[in-house]
Amino acid sequence: MSEEVLQSIAKTLQLDEVETTHLFDLVRAGAGNARKKPARGRAAQQVPESVEVLMDAMIIAPAIVQNGHLYIGLARHLSKRAADSSATS
Repeated sequence: MSEEVLQSIAKTLQLDEVETTHLFDLVRAGAGNARKKPARGRAAQQVPESVEVLMDAMIIAPAIVQNGHLYIGLARHLSKRAADSSATS
């Protein structure tokens, strides 16, 4: 982000000199970290087999498995259960 943009933001927010310096420091720190982080993709994440077995055993309740980023790794719905049980009956 350019210095002019940061100055405009500081002016719009009516920041004093200390706050403006802090804003610049935050942006510099964030820009440095952004370059160091690997690109975030939607790589397939493995759900442990034991969790899948547990979810398969839960026949009367829907279930969702999420990671710390709220990525849904596995979901089982009651409608799927009903369709599966009627197909095997």
